[in-house]
Amino acid sequence: TSIILVLFSISFSQATILLSTPNEIYNLGDVLEQKVTVTRTQNFDGFLRVNLVCNSQEHLMYFSPVNIEKDREKQVNINFPVDVVGLCNVKATLEQKQKIITEEEGTAAFLLTDEVDLNVNLNKEKFLPGEKLVINGRAVKANGKNLEGFVTVKFGDKNFSVVVSGTFSHIINLEPSIKSGEHNIKIDVSDNYNNKASSELNIEIETVPSALLLEVN
Repeated sequence: TSIILVLFSISFSQATILLSTPNEIYNLGDVLEQKVTVTRTQNFDGFLRVNLVCNSQEHLMYFSPVNIEKDREKQVNINFPVDVVGLCNVKATLEQKQKIITEEEGTAAFLLTDEVDLNVNLNKEKFLPGEKLVINGRAVKANGKNLEGFVTVKFGDKNFSVVVSGTFSHIINLEPSIKSGEHNIKIDVSDNYNNKASSELNIEIETVPSALLLEVN
């Protein structure tokens, strides 16, 4: 029985599709570099289709007629800009007319995301009116690369824009007349591909006595 199964497999498996291994994580704007190599034990005249499959939806990466002679090799290099998010894999198929699939191969799953790891630190938590509030931060995309983009700092009714290249820093001069109590700071980072993250922090403005009354005995 085992010999019959081996012969059956050899007679019907006439192609080998090899796909390069993708990275585990890509951010929006990255380029997914995919190498596809096809070898045939018989002549083949049809089509090669390569799709990015994310959340059960297929996105065309490559489609072209191919003519592969027996024992010859066809190699395709694809550079595909990442513009979707989700858990994905690459699927390559050899097709005849009417989309009849003769061979199919896929990669392991990988993640396409817009996530950014944002860490923000302040020079302190409690301030007096008129002091300097120093904001330092670091923004790293999920793929491990620095975010190149912009930071928007919202403090009270004011917005401040700062360029970020992995790290950023901004100084706010607190008004002498700022009200005491808790104040909120909201920080948003993003880039041209819509990778993004947000963070919120609170500071406390301490009360300063407006006058000191001295009692003289």
